[in-house]
Amino acid sequence: MRRLIAVAFVLAVGTLFVPTPAHAGGGCHGGGAPSGTGDTVVLSMNCMTPRVLRAGADGVVTFLNKDDVEHNLSGDGWFVDELTTGETYERTFVAGTHVYSCTLHPGMVGAVIVGDGVAAPVADVTPVQKVAAASPVADETSDRLALGLAVGIAIGCVATLATRRLRRAGSGTP
Repeated sequence: MRRLIAVAFVLAVGTLFVPTPAHAGGGCHGGGAPSGTGDTVVLSMNCMTPRVLRAGADGVVTFLNKDDVEHNLSGDGWFVDELTTGETYERTFVAGTHVYSCTLHPGMVGAVIVGDGVAAPVADVTPVQKVAAASPVADETSDRLALGLAVGIAIGCVATLATRRLRRAGSGTP
């Protein structure tokens, strides 16, 4: 129960706090594009650029590391280790909003939005009402929420890794 409360707290704080470059800790300090459309996310200056990518309908996204340091990518159910300078990784995302981070650099987070950002409904669930097409203001709000969610998840990942390292240090396990 405490873990569930902690996760809820981290997600709530993450959706309220969208970092500026000065608040990014060990991650993005170059600003990077806050949002954009296309099929490529560039990892440069410890930033995901754009931080929120609205991908094409096919959901295919290429991640390209242009930094002189190694990065990794960690999302819900997927992980890419050791993405070195010049390397690319291609992933196909389904409809919905997908947050990810580099666990090596806290604050280096991003999100991929495919379609309207909502996951496809389960076959036997019918929508209660139809929602009108999103306005540019709604798109900006959903981008900020997706980025806030990414920050919250990144904070949770860093806290989990730090806890594991402290436990290992205390037990004498390498």
